Amino acid sequence: MCANADGTDRITCATVGKSKKPRGKQHCMDRLPVKYYNSKNAWFTQEIFLSWFHNVFCKEVCDHQVKKLKMRPSKLWALLLLNNVAAHPRIDTLTSHDGKITCMTLPPNTTSLIQPMDQGVICATKRLYTKMMLTKVLVVLPLEEDMELGVDNRAKRTLENLKNYSIKEAIYNWDKVWSEVKDLTLKNSWKNSSRLQSAMRRMKK
Repeated sequence: MCANADGTDRITCATVGKSKKPRGKQHCMDRLPVKYYNSKNAWFTQEIFLSWFHNVFCKEVCDHQVKKLKMRPSKLWALLLLNNVAAHPRIDTLTSHDGKITCMTLPPNTTSLIQPMDQGVICATKRLYTKMMLTKVLVVLPLEEDMELGVDNRAKRTLENLKNYSIKEAIYNWDKVWSEVKDLTLKNSWKNSSRLQSAMRRMKK
């Protein structure tokens, strides 16, 4: 998950699974609303992150600045903030081909304190997703034919809904709730980073 500080540009989410082409989804892999990758343990790897950075992040940031903000290509610039995890390659490899987009890592052991996505954004998105998934699985209305027969198959149908909840449906639902996260939530997620920056400036003085 990645977005700019005012919530006007939300980068396409990256999803990692175990299968290169999940069963039954081969025909639509290039049309998914997320960027799908695969690894042995369904974890991010440095190779996946490099691909995402150059082919998704840099491309979408440039498109946003040129097409939506009407900036001249010569004026493009962006900085991606990263936490310290093994899946993130060396910073010197994370620079766009034209050198206008670079990365910076946050200080060690500060992710939970100042990393923007950890300041309520991930939590809000997961909450919205859980609500949507449970609604699709648990909201089962009585069928007219069941009522006429005097039977109640709602429990059975609930289990069927859960069993039939597919990876494709999960991906589309996640993309939908990501777009529904409020801009204010994204803006507020940067408050702690701003406070830290202000405190560091005061210390230097």
